[in-house]
Amino acid sequence: MGEKLSREEEIKAESGSLSPSRLARLKDRKIRKELFITGKKAVSGLMVLYFQENRVGTPRYLVYASKKLGSAVQRNRVKRVFREALYSKKKELKAYDFIIVPREGAKTVRMHEAISHVGKILFDHGLLEKKIPPNPPLSKGNLSNGI
Repeated sequence: MGEKLSREEEIKAESGSLSPSRLARLKDRKIRKELFITGKKAVSGLMVLYFQENRVGTPRYLVYASKKLGSAVQRNRVKRVFREALYSKKKELKAYDFIIVPREGAKTVRMHEAISHVGKILFDHGLLEKKIPPNPPLSKGNLSNGI
C-alpha cells in the first residue's frame, strides 16, 4: 500500500511522465529567475505570460499569483483556473517553459474565458504545435438546424 519510490521514480513523477494527465511544474528557482529575465513576454489584460524554449522536451509551467490579487482563497482560485486552461491545451503545447502571472482582472474570470484567452495568446505567439485557431469562427455550413 505505502510503496516507496526510488529517487528516479520520484523525479519522473514530478516531471509528469508517470502521470500523463498532468503537466510538469517548473520548480527550479534558477530556471524561473532566468525565465523572468531572459524569456519572452506576452502581456494581456488578464495575465502576463513569460515563455522560453526548454531542453527537457516537454512543456513545464508555473502560475505565480502575488498577494496583490487578494486573499489566499482568491489567489488559489485564480491559479486553479489558469492551470486548468493550460491543461486544456496540453496536447498542443510545444516544449517551452511557461510562467503565467495573473493580473488584477483575472480575479473574476470564468474557466471558459480563461481557456479561450490562454489559447489565443499561445496561438498568437506560435506556442501551439497545431496551427488551428483556438476557437474557429462558425460558418453557415457548420450550424445545425439552420440556427
